[in-house]
Amino acid sequence: KDKEGEELLEHYNRVVLPTLGDQDGIVGEIFARVNSQFRTPVNLREAIREIDEIEWSGIDVDVKGTAYEALLQRYAEEAKGAGQYFTPRPAIKAVVEAIDPDHDDKIHDPAAGTGGFLINAFEHILEKTNEGIDLTREERRELMTENLSGMELVPETRRLGLMNLALHDLQPQNFEVGDSLSPGPHTETTYDI
Repeated sequence: KDKEGEELLEHYNRVVLPTLGDQDGIVGEIFARVNSQFRTPVNLREAIREIDEIEWSGIDVDVKGTAYEALLQRYAEEAKGAGQYFTPRPAIKAVVEAIDPDHDDKIHDPAAGTGGFLINAFEHILEKTNEGIDLTREERRELMTENLSGMELVPETRRLGLMNLALHDLQPQNFEVGDSLSPGPHTETTYDI
């Protein structure tokens, strides 16, 4: 926040983004090898100012996740061809309700896109388990990290999916880039859903 002009842009591109990309876990995966879309320091300064005005720790996970989903939907509507990665949420909700997953099911989305099916499955399970109160701490941890997995062909779409999952408080251990239709270790794994 103390930097201005080209120094700000240089610091953001050469220090901030690489540092985030070197983090362990989902944050590092989201920011790994990311390229900044900021071309002028004025736009970056304005973004920093607006982001800094928000009290992020006071915002509920549901609000952050919903806001991000709205941005993804808008992006899918505006960007030519991007809709293939964003299934309309009412369609996802109908499919998840018909399948009716449980907390101990191994749930995999082989064309995960922005993670909508996994998020909706998680939310459906929370509704079934009294907002997760009926789950043990271990069952909830397994649901949030081990029982949900996905594969996405397009690296940038996977990045959007990882961010979406993180904003919904999910950190699946297996949300990979790859072609689900090609032979590999993933074709040997079985799932419940």
